[in-house]
Amino acid sequence: MLESKIGNSVSFAPPKGASGAKAINGKIIDEAWLDEDLLTSKGRQSIDENDWGDYAYFAQKIEWQDRSVSIRLGYYQRSPGSSDWKFGSQWTVEDSPSIMKRLCEITLSKTDWFKEEGEQVRMRQ
Repeated sequence: MLESKIGNSVSFAPPKGASGAKAINGKIIDEAWLDEDLLTSKGRQSIDENDWGDYAYFAQKIEWQDRSVSIRLGYYQRSPGSSDWKFGSQWTVEDSPSIMKRLCEITLSKTDWFKEEGEQVRMRQ
């Protein structure tokens, strides 16, 4: 079972090339999950040799020590045959709410990306 992360602490280390920059610390203050039923589901067996397991996608609102906020998009992954979720977003998209909103707006404006007819799904059950 994958539980809520609200209230959990987070720490982001700077990129290696940012010499002198310090890590930042904050707390998850809100979250949204794509499929909340998946969070409480039991692990399942593999469907076939191409089955990568289950992916639980989330958005989290983080409040940093300086009271600024950001939004992080990410996922947890659970392999077929396992009940353990692993954090899969070590390198993830995270920025201010205005930047994240603009990225989502630009992405959603690409309407031809969202055609469902004949859609092939990769890495999903």
